[in-house]
Amino acid sequence: MRNTLTTSLILLAVFVPLAYAQPNAVALEPESEILGLVVGSSRLAAAFANGTVAFYELPSLAVQSLKRWDFAAAKLVGFGVLEGGLFGFVLSNGTVLALDPASGHVAWRASITGGRLERAVVKGRWVIAISKYSYLAEKGSVELDRVLIFDTKLKATTFKIDRGSDIRLVYAFDIKVSGNLLLLVGIDTTCEICKLTDTYVVVYNLSTFEKVFAERVGECKADLNGRTLIVARVEDGEGFLYDVLTGFRWQFSVSAKILDARARSGEGYVLVQQSSGGVELYRVRAQSVVRVGAYPEGHAIVFLNGTPLVAGAASVYVDGQRLSPTGWRPPWKPSFVYESDEGVAILYGRWLVLYVSLASTAQSSSEAMAVVTVLTEAGATVEVQPLGVLAVANSSGVAVLTLPAGSYEVKASKNGFLPASVSVTVAAGDRKTLELGLAPLQPSESRASLSIVVRGLPANSISDYKLEIVAGNGNVIESRVLGNLTLEVAAPGVYTLRVLADGCTPKNETLQLSPGDRELVTIECVRRDEPPDDLTQNSTAPDAASTRAGELAPRLASYVQINATRSKAVLKDLPPLRDIDGKVVELAKGVKLLVFFYTKCTGCSLLVPKLKDLSADVVMISPSSYDSEASLRSYSEHVNASGWYWVLDEGAKLTALFNVSAFPTVVLIEDGRVVFVGVGAAEEAQQLADMATILLARIADWLLDPAVAAIVLGAVLMLVSERRREG
Repeated sequence: MRNTLTTSLILLAVFVPLAYAQPNAVALEPESEILGLVVGSSRLAAAFANGTVAFYELPSLAVQSLKRWDFAAAKLVGFGVLEGGLFGFVLSNGTVLALDPASGHVAWRASITGGRLERAVVKGRWVIAISKYSYLAEKGSVELDRVLIFDTKLKATTFKIDRGSDIRLVYAFDIKVSGNLLLLVGIDTTCEICKLTDTYVVVYNLSTFEKVFAERVGECKADLNGRTLIVARVEDGEGFLYDVLTGFRWQFSVSAKILDARARSGEGYVLVQQSSGGVELYRVRAQSVVRVGAYPEGHAIVFLNGTPLVAGAASVYVDGQRLSPTGWRPPWKPSFVYESDEGVAILYGRWLVLYVSLASTAQSSSEAMAVVTVLTEAGATVEVQPLGVLAVANSSGVAVLTLPAGSYEVKASKNGFLPASVSVTVAAGDRKTLELGLAPLQPSESRASLSIVVRGLPANSISDYKLEIVAGNGNVIESRVLGNLTLEVAAPGVYTLRVLADGCTPKNETLQLSPGDRELVTIECVRRDEPPDDLTQNSTAPDAASTRAGELAPRLASYVQINATRSKAVLKDLPPLRDIDGKVVELAKGVKLLVFFYTKCTGCSLLVPKLKDLSADVVMISPSSYDSEASLRSYSEHVNASGWYWVLDEGAKLTALFNVSAFPTVVLIEDGRVVFVGVGAAEEAQQLADMATILLARIADWLLDPAVAAIVLGAVLMLVSERRREG
């Protein structure tokens, strides 16, 4: 390894441009939740939930300045780069702020009228904002999306799509701006015979406010770049390229499930799911479809200087390389991508940022910075403390860091190798090279020892006390009766210890183990009739969980069509869930309201707003066959329900566990015990409710569990749909 690094040092002096031209990836993991990212003018701006806007230099992600903004009761709903290179931020109260990225000061301020804004897209001259309005339909008043087009040159709203327009949007799933063209993908109410899964793809010319393309298709992925529009149906892979200037149209088919579709420079790209696992990327040019590459996983297509990359779960695949910092915890998926001429910023969940660029060191560094070249193993993660910056070594084992003057601890790590670190002090303008050789782990060195000691375990009913040890990937590696235990586990790794026991307060402990660690964990098992010390000081407090569950059930009964509660069974071994932001939801603990739904469900949209008034931990669960992480995230922002959990039910396993076959279905549980089950939304058509009531009355004796009620309602829904179609 040392000879290889020495040779690399010699070659580096000759082939610096070649080494630096390879893709660089730098990661950022701040301590506050990220609300939005903007990239431009060699800077990245990140808006945080605590009201701070931080400016970072690219590609090093070195902090340049921090600004504190008081948004009052407003919420950040949109962000992007405006004309002139200004960073635009849009707030829910309609305020538009244009910030100078060099100084962080406000260049100008404007206001969008038309109701409280739900979300917004900022690009160039335009701000496209969404607010809600009430529309009186045959079935009563419904909430629809109003589209507001704000011209930043005129500082005025110049066009809107609402009740007086030829389309009325129930929900706009996707909004994109390319020059003076606007792409909208959503569901509208003006089609009487459309299915709920049909989407409306429409392109407007923002100069004339005329439609230049409009078509209804099934669930699809769509993108617009220049004059090229690509539309691909998700389920069967059928799609087309369309030239909005000439009207030429080219059909194509990839015969696979579509994960993403993008247009670039007159061509289209589609990312598809392989039946055998993994994903494939195809390029579409006119009627020619060519496979570009195959990857172990992926979720989105992003472009780096015109070259397509595949963004996966905390990884980016480019030119056969996988850029993936080892410190990240799967199953993160890209929640937001911001592309610029300089590089690509990818937000995973709400906490992790990966910035990928091809910028050379000479282009990205300034005289006030130091350039540190780290030579290590290919694909190793290089961490700089106390900055908290991560970089990934390229295929030659080279990572280039641009750092401000100061003293740092630089650490390199890679799975299968012992980590190495070194201290370094740099001054402005310094250029240093660090050699961090990594020694392969021996079999005995890739393990850690974990010992567990349990105190306070009752002598009786010990079989009811259960211990689980869960690895960072969600796999349960140990499940047994609770007791003292010593075992060896793979390292490095993250592990969660969990006690599940009737009569005990559960205890969670999360550990990060390195090779050779010997960890001792003491678990206190406290009986419920012997409250812990921190509760005895407030012994007059009522049982919050029981009180809340008792109050919630009657209110939920008034929101649904059918009270399907037949038994209050205890569901054993309820698995913990991880939502789309990576937060863990413990179903077996406390009061949880589970809402089984999908984003295009009409009854679900009627029910969800009512749940905002409930003081409960709401867990929104949608099967992966109906939704994606992107559609869930978009819907969560649309309903503006802060604090809720949004879970994508992969393979509909949880949906099957609760025997759900109709949507919406709500299940109220307390410490794993079913308290209430409700099916349907009370506001849905009265005819449906009457038919369901009559039918259920005849078979009431059969309804021994919530699943039967759900199946019956599903059959009724299909019957009504068929009768309407015949009529």
